[in-house]
Amino acid sequence: MNVTPPLGSLFTNFVNQEAKKAQQKYLAESGGQPRSVAETRTNVIKDAQIASARDAKADADAMKANAAAIEHFAKLGIAMTSGSFASLYKSEVENATDQNSDGVISLSELDQQVRAGGGTHAQANLLYAAMDENGDGSVSAQEFKDSLPNPFATPEFMQQMKTSIEQFQKQANPNGQIVVEPGDSTPVQVNTGLVLGSLAMELYYGGK
Repeated sequence: MNVTPPLGSLFTNFVNQEAKKAQQKYLAESGGQPRSVAETRTNVIKDAQIASARDAKADADAMKANAAAIEHFAKLGIAMTSGSFASLYKSEVENATDQNSDGVISLSELDQQVRAGGGTHAQANLLYAAMDENGDGSVSAQEFKDSLPNPFATPEFMQQMKTSIEQFQKQANPNGQIVVEPGDSTPVQVNTGLVLGSLAMELYYGGK
């Protein structure tokens, strides 16, 4: 299993909060008519896959532009890698879903998480088909992560960050010094079931 550092509580609390709101919204709309796989593949999952491909290209371009610096540090025994809060989030959800750590997300593994988040077997089936980007009947770890929308690239998260910064500034000492409190020893975990359950519902009931 891949070991990744945990997200900060600001990020995980936001993810869980937004997933809960989405779950409640789609549970309230449970009488809606689902779309076909062909229709939904152009919606929330397809959007995420397109964004992931764009982000991967941007990362590759950045690595290429910094190739000389990367090589310099490599000679010093320092391996440089690029990453983001979005990639940490996606890895955390993937690790929690891939129960046997074989690098492939099975339908049963996805179904377990979707139903834990309030979704149904039918919704899990639809989500699995949409995540199977190359249509080979299987979902690799990379396909799975590429199919997860980035929750931090939203106006809601920008507003959350703005609010948090404003609160942080209010807590600064009058003389301009900022007191940094010790980190939380019990970080909040991403609620993977809730994330995937709400995503499956969004796909099932027609997306945005």
